[in-house]
Amino acid sequence: SANLIFKTSQSSNLRFSATRTVARPQLRELAPFLFTEYFGARDIYGNPKLDRTSIMNLDARFEWFPTLSEVAAVSLFYKDFRKPIEKVILPAGNRGTDSFENAEGAQNAGVELELRKNLGFAHPKLADWGALANLTLVYSRVSLGESQLGLQTNSERPLAGQSPFVVNLGADYANDK
Repeated sequence: SANLIFKTSQSSNLRFSATRTVARPQLRELAPFLFTEYFGARDIYGNPKLDRTSIMNLDARFEWFPTLSEVAAVSLFYKDFRKPIEKVILPAGNRGTDSFENAEGAQNAGVELELRKNLGFAHPKLADWGALANLTLVYSRVSLGESQLGLQTNSERPLAGQSPFVVNLGADYANDK
């Protein structure tokens, strides 16, 4: 990994990072036998030939700290996946069987907005409380090879399980006493 932080003012930073990570197959993705998920979905057959996924992560983030307990930030990110593990549908029976394959590649790109605000401005009794909000918007695309298509309708689609957005809201309480 490589990380650079530039102090753009007394209360703001500009951060850049590049990392290479891996995602290893889970046991259920590797298991060479047929099983059914708990909620009665399609049968699943693991694939013991799966390789790990290599991921290149690039991030840029501007963060502003109006006070010691507050932050407003915007981040841009890009992720390039080599051999991502994707769920595929194999032709079998009436409904098909789920399994896993290493796709050719995939990409994620997006923006993340973060805000952490102390609530003491509303009333002095709320000075120990803070509100948090985070919004992430993601565009993802995976490419399956022709030999991996199975019953899939197309060779390019969003990554399995990748939501196009994530929203987090929260409250914090901090008191040194």
